[in-house]
Amino acid sequence: LNKIAADFSFLARDHQKFGVAGLYENPQGEVLAVAPTGNWVKFWPKIKWMNAAFTALLGEGPHLKMTPLALGGNMAVGASLYRWLPFDPAVARGEDIDYVINARMFQVPFFMDTDLRVRHDPPAKPHPLWLRLRQDLDRFWYTREKLLSQETLPGMTRVTPAELMPYPGNFLTEDLEIRAYQAHSVLARAYLEAGNGPDALETLRNLELVQGSWPSPGVFRTYLEVVKIWRRLQAWLSQPRVREEALRVLWG
Repeated sequence: LNKIAADFSFLARDHQKFGVAGLYENPQGEVLAVAPTGNWVKFWPKIKWMNAAFTALLGEGPHLKMTPLALGGNMAVGASLYRWLPFDPAVARGEDIDYVINARMFQVPFFMDTDLRVRHDPPAKPHPLWLRLRQDLDRFWYTREKLLSQETLPGMTRVTPAELMPYPGNFLTEDLEIRAYQAHSVLARAYLEAGNGPDALETLRNLELVQGSWPSPGVFRTYLEVVKIWRRLQAWLSQPRVREEALRVLWG
């Protein structure tokens, strides 16, 4: 804890607002994740690119580095940043990385502390593979729309996929559609060859996200409206009378 406090003090000297993320370790003390198998993986190498990002962060240099990603179970958002910038309520999965990107848009740095680690030993995923891919496609599609609909505004900077390489940047480029078609087509065929027609159909239904009009091009502006409402809410909650009453209700 003393080390973490020292790191925060070090960052606070240069940054009014900032975020810090750490790494996950499996029970064997390893940081890199095991990639799934299957021919579809070469078109959707999420774990490969995620491991590449972690490997780069673990490379030579200081243990505190600017990061394009974070892990929600091991990230710290200071009160000043939390009150100033909300999570995007439209992002149900991948909200940790989306928050890092949003912070970067508002010129707030996020750092990876490679010494800050937690043990991560989740149970086996209960959801079928096609559903996990649907959730991935949903989040990457949405975040890419947010990047594409950015505007040049005071106090903000435009974020590009190139800044977020190799992960999540590789899923936020113009080839997301073709990558999705390739991966899902191969996976659907594998389901059919295994005699699993229903899962093959659900896999192909994922591509409706690519064919449809969702999300709207205005997701950037929509998030800015959320930010405005959030800041007004935080200002209201900071009033002494409101704060005291809220604390009384929460803690008695």
